[in-house]
Amino acid sequence: MSGSFLGRMVSGAIIIVSSIGCVSQSTFYVGEHTDFSECGGSDLNSITPQLVDYLRDHGWTGVWFTEQNSWPQDHQEETVATAGIDFLYGDDRNLTAFAGHGYTDPRFGLSYGTAHAGECTVDIDAEVRLGERTSFGGNGQASFFLVMTSCTMHLPKMVEVWVNSSATVGTAQVFGFHDSPAINDDEPRHFVRNVRKSKSKTNKREWLNKMDNCGPWYWFCSNSPMVLSLGESQTHADDIHDEANIWYKHRNPNIDGPAWYFYTYIDNGKGPCF
Repeated sequence: MSGSFLGRMVSGAIIIVSSIGCVSQSTFYVGEHTDFSECGGSDLNSITPQLVDYLRDHGWTGVWFTEQNSWPQDHQEETVATAGIDFLYGDDRNLTAFAGHGYTDPRFGLSYGTAHAGECTVDIDAEVRLGERTSFGGNGQASFFLVMTSCTMHLPKMVEVWVNSSATVGTAQVFGFHDSPAINDDEPRHFVRNVRKSKSKTNKREWLNKMDNCGPWYWFCSNSPMVLSLGESQTHADDIHDEANIWYKHRNPNIDGPAWYFYTYIDNGKGPCF
């Protein structure tokens, strides 16, 4: 099962209207946690070193924080979270990423293995405001967010968490999963490498193709990836969703207060998410 959906925000509500299956700084922020002995949770394999090396080898500049150096505050908006410093890190680059655990009960959020300032988590809808150009301080830069965690784009609450909450007030695309995925060590690098191969490649297609994580037979697929795209008009959102390429097109679109969104997902029935 898979699908694509277009929605419009009207007076704070979401209306589904159809359904079917700039300048770039080339900068990144990547945070990763694999050791969860302090905050709780199973340990994870490391998936960001190859991604960071590939970006740096091809002209990108940025910061890469792991374990105790990757803080929840890096992705917290400073105007809504007391200790938030996203203007220095998680929202100071046009490509931002987090690899670790995610959670859905009772809220949706990012889960870190090592606490900083007593915090192990980020509440997405309450504390994240990525890419803002004029609102919430007007200092956001993030156009693309790779959320390499479990369940943080779980379909039943995805729109509530990522669209209605202003978490993506200035972000063009969010890439994640609406299940609990198994992400192999080199797959994030493969995603950015595949998109770079041609101007005709798109972020959406390559994320879904690579993160579907299918085996040698067509029936063996273990992940349920999703891509959410936002824009200031239906045409803008549609164009970003179907054409954006982090190397060639819509590399850093100027969005503040998106009014339209598309999302496309593949449902391989994995979990658990609640």
